Amino acid sequence: MLVFLGYAIGFVLAFFLAISLKAVFLGFPPNKDNNYSSRQLEILTGLGGGIVIIFILFVLKNWLALDQNFINYFSITTFVLILFVFYRGIEQIKKSRELAYQGRKLQADDTGNPFEIGKLSEALKFYQEANKLINNPKLRSVEKNIEKELERRKEFLDFFKQGKELGNRGYFKKALEVLERAQALYSHHRIGLEIQKCKLEVEKENICQVRLKKAQELARQGELKQSRELINQTLADFQRLDVKNLLTKVEQITIAFNYFEQGVAGEKNGDLNKAIDNYRKALLITPELIDINRRLGITNIKAGNYREGIEQLEGIEDTESIYFRGYGYARLQEWRKARREWKKIDRPEIQEQIDLLTRYSQREKLTLQKEIQELIQEENLELARSKSEVFLQKFGDDPQVIYNLYSHILPRIDQQLWRSKDREKIVINAEREWEKKRNLESLHNLAIALYYRSVENPATLEKLIPVWLSATANLNLNTSIRNIVWKVIDDVDIRDLEAQLTRILEALIDRTKEDLNYYLQLRDLYRRDTVALGLLRDNPKQGIHINGLTILPGLYRTHPDRNTVKLPDQFWATLYTRWGESVAACLQGDRVRGVALKPLTCQSTLEQIANTFVSFYQGCHYLQQKQWQKAENPLKEAKTALKNHPEWIEEIDRLYLELQEEIEGFENLLRMNRNWYELVQTPNSKMYYVRDQALEIVGRLDEQKIDESKALSELEKLKQIDYNHATLNELIEEIIFRKDAREVRRLMDRNQFYEAIEKAKRSRSQKLRHITAQLCLTLLLENSQKFPPELLIELVRFAYELCPEDPEFREVYQLFNLI
Repeated sequence: MLVFLGYAIGFVLAFFLAISLKAVFLGFPPNKDNNYSSRQLEILTGLGGGIVIIFILFVLKNWLALDQNFINYFSITTFVLILFVFYRGIEQIKKSRELAYQGRKLQADDTGNPFEIGKLSEALKFYQEANKLINNPKLRSVEKNIEKELERRKEFLDFFKQGKELGNRGYFKKALEVLERAQALYSHHRIGLEIQKCKLEVEKENICQVRLKKAQELARQGELKQSRELINQTLADFQRLDVKNLLTKVEQITIAFNYFEQGVAGEKNGDLNKAIDNYRKALLITPELIDINRRLGITNIKAGNYREGIEQLEGIEDTESIYFRGYGYARLQEWRKARREWKKIDRPEIQEQIDLLTRYSQREKLTLQKEIQELIQEENLELARSKSEVFLQKFGDDPQVIYNLYSHILPRIDQQLWRSKDREKIVINAEREWEKKRNLESLHNLAIALYYRSVENPATLEKLIPVWLSATANLNLNTSIRNIVWKVIDDVDIRDLEAQLTRILEALIDRTKEDLNYYLQLRDLYRRDTVALGLLRDNPKQGIHINGLTILPGLYRTHPDRNTVKLPDQFWATLYTRWGESVAACLQGDRVRGVALKPLTCQSTLEQIANTFVSFYQGCHYLQQKQWQKAENPLKEAKTALKNHPEWIEEIDRLYLELQEEIEGFENLLRMNRNWYELVQTPNSKMYYVRDQALEIVGRLDEQKIDESKALSELEKLKQIDYNHATLNELIEEIIFRKDAREVRRLMDRNQFYEAIEKAKRSRSQKLRHITAQLCLTLLLENSQKFPPELLIELVRFAYELCPEDPEFREVYQLFNLI
């Protein structure tokens, strides 16, 4: 063992010694630092490595007491490896020189024209390939020089292209700057021509810019006609896009200004509607002009369109705009806003109007308070509420009005409403309160209102179910339940109360059984939320909470704040998706309903999780119905999740096992068990899959579609799946036996006994060895008088070599003294 280890280490040392010598004479593989110092380092490294290897060699020889044969082996191995390594190195040098020659040839063909980079780029590629093969500082230097030259030419071409584009667009001064930068890199007649062309046009551009500035100034001063004439004159001498754009803009402003002037004229003549119409047309053309917006807002207020006028004046803070904005608020009797606007104007006459506003405001305030009191006394509570809300909007928070509204008016309205038994009105009011407050009290009130309406009209149960069950889920937050004096309420009591409430809801749903489709639809909604409630009770973290309330799937779908809560990619959250009803049905064992409710598409990762879950139950449902073909696709969709659900694998195994005796036709059984194996790869699936595949292979062999060698090869592959499969091993043994028996019989018929016996001994078939031994002894008995004694003894010895322990032949072995 030690000698073998020594020879193996010797081979490794020979390899590294060959590499070290290559480093001395040819260098290491190429690197970035191909300079003189690194080449010296390569030589020193190679020599040092060789010395160390030789030292290790002698230590190894003495330690393992290796003889001269080892030295000979090491020398020959080293010589062969050196030839191999040096041959490859020389081939690389040869290839590198050829590449460098091609590069130099292309480099020589380059004329130095900065507009031409093709040949130099091709030369660079050849040098780069050459430098990948060997370390050559000169080639590396040439490569770097070409790279710099190419970068310089590309920069030149970029400047030239940019300058030409600027010149074509009429920006000659900018073009001249860029072209001069290009000329600083290379002097070429083409660049000179472009520069000369730009210099001739620069004077025209300067005149154009002066005229352009003057035209813009004229436009700002309102001299639109003169501005337009100047621009047209400029365009006649000098075409440029920004000049054309300015002309278009001035023409638009001219049109808008004409509309504006017509609006001003209409306003002066008292034709406010015509003025508003013209102002709006002007504003559509030039929405950025604040003055048009201002005049439109003021004119709207003059015309009595107070809201529209106020909106148009919003954010405009000149004195006239502020005054009219305040005036608009005053006309709308929004005294506080009017006072806030007018206080911005510091004028005595405005102060007088503010004082007048205060008097109007106080008078209306007292009048409104008196009206509210009278309405309360008359029990006209709805109008009293409306007047109170108007009061608070106009005059701000008033302690007395707020107290009356929330302590007297609203509670009495609710009492009247509940006593009225107008179920529809009660529900509308409860819904309004829930939308406004979204607290526990409004949720419970809505649940009760919907319950009483549903008792009278079961067609409204669809709205009750999500609200009732979400209210049930929040019973633990209800302090009126927790604070019963005569009993301590714990979580068990809460659970009992929840059960009672769900039974009440179930009883209502059961009343709709005559309409089967509607009943099933209600049961789906009920089941989804009760399943979610059950999961929530098992794990309080598995639920959605908004504003401190637990929200079950049904209420979540209509909750306006649902987008503020991100559903996690966890299984319980699938109940909150479109798949919720299908998932809940499967969880409660109703596979048929779960499959019927399954949506056609998945729109998120969460819905994909739901699809996987429902697909498993769908596949199991089909297997139960013996529809294994239909089960294929759903179970494939669930395959990715099987590794996380061993109970799913057990169920699939159970169902497929039950089908083994039910399937007719071998082809069907073969396909079904293949699907089973590919899906779960359990011991049971492997056993049936291997059995069917083995029988299929033997069937093809019997039909002479394949030969025995091909059959054995395919059967051996099956052993990788189930090595100890009894049927598979029996079939393999049988084919081997048939094949070898045929060969042994052929040899026997030719009296080639030795070859036949050797064939039988090499065979893996014990049956063949037994039959061959039996044949030998049969020949002995039948030919005992014909064969010479030596042959007879040889036949018994053959039988003994084949089956030394076989009790059937023991007597014969004893007779010939073999045992």
